[in-house]
Amino acid sequence: MNILVSGASGRMGKEVISCIEKDNDLNFICGFGQNEKLYLGKIPIYNNISKIKERPDVIIDFSNVRATFEMLNFAKNKHLPIVIATTGFNHEQEKIIKDYSKDIPIFKSANMSFDINLMCKIVARHRSTI
Repeated sequence: MNILVSGASGRMGKEVISCIEKDNDLNFICGFGQNEKLYLGKIPIYNNISKIKERPDVIIDFSNVRATFEMLNFAKNKHLPIVIATTGFNHEQEKIIKDYSKDIPIFKSANMSFDINLMCKIVARHRSTI
């Protein structure tokens, strides 16, 4: 699976890229971030969305609100699924993202932390036993 990482220059973006590179079934093909540079000397990181020429199978977004909406437009135009892990959206922006989900597959979570997700599963199980 070919993956575009939005927020590739940030801490979480770099962590996602590191995880992708450890999995033989995943392929980091390009990134989108504030600092346009070459990642490991061979994978492009773009700071201008119109320069992206690679065709990912999915986008993983760990960026910021502005960049997320750029990436959502890109995903919609290219008919690509997107995983949104960016936080800080207001109510109106959440509504806009929901509207985008009518056209493209979107998985959105405010917290991708393993610990938080584990806690949510435990709480959900506990609630179902009460």
